[in-house]
Amino acid sequence: MNKNKFLLPLCLSVAFTYPSFSQAQDSYQYVAGAGYANTDYDFDFEITTLLGVFQMYTAPVSYTEGPRAEAAFLNRQPTLLLSYGTVDFEIATESIDGTDLIAGFEYANQNTPFTFGVLYNQAEADETILGTEVEVTQDVLGFQMGYYLTGRSRISVEYSQEENEILVGGSSFVQLEQDTYGVSYKNVNYLENNRFLNINVGAAYIDNDIDEQNTEFVVAADYYFDRAIRVGAGIGINSGDNIFEEGTTISVNINAFLSPLASIGFNFEQFSADEPDNDEQTIGMNFAIRF
Repeated sequence: MNKNKFLLPLCLSVAFTYPSFSQAQDSYQYVAGAGYANTDYDFDFEITTLLGVFQMYTAPVSYTEGPRAEAAFLNRQPTLLLSYGTVDFEIATESIDGTDLIAGFEYANQNTPFTFGVLYNQAEADETILGTEVEVTQDVLGFQMGYYLTGRSRISVEYSQEENEILVGGSSFVQLEQDTYGVSYKNVNYLENNRFLNINVGAAYIDNDIDEQNTEFVVAADYYFDRAIRVGAGIGINSGDNIFEEGTTISVNINAFLSPLASIGFNFEQFSADEPDNDEQTIGMNFAIRF
């Protein structure tokens, strides 16, 4: 399954404002957190990331109505996202350590249904193995344009460009570039008895520089037992020329607010490849506080 990180919250905005000390008790303007993810591949390859995340909104985000985890989506405020951490690539018995940087902006406003976002992600690592320098790099640049159909639903079009390269002794060993064109739909449904259902549907066309084209379809849903606790599941199906991306991805997640401003989440993803010995398993967790 294609794993570009453009599904993270995006932001493009104008000048930022700062909260006054009289900011309402039922809102927040900043989010600080940490995330961990480990992806294990069948072909003796593993990626582990540990990230710190900071997000700032230009105006207070109220969490008095609807699911707390959807407050930012429902409030529509411009925001800035910054994330930095470590990444570790394990190839057979060797480990290559490096850094992972994510920066994004999103413009959204209650007075207009249009949104626009941009995201940049760079992961790089290098290590000397048996006297030879090995470098691994990944660069992703993505754009997103959205339109709120209602105050609780949005349709978006997305584009991202991804470049991957492995250098061994200064010479390119593996190099791959790909473009992804996508469309997605999100809807937060209000049910009875203070319960909610969030639905996400997406489709993407993926084209790489060795003339391979794939399509991917994703359907996911989150059920909120109340405003604080949710469980979710999703399925993605990828097919096309790139046999290493072909397959089915099943994901599950749990997210809970320990208080109105602190949350913790867990997720698991299983990619079952059509090609033998190409499966992937990802385990992740995150924690965030809002103020």
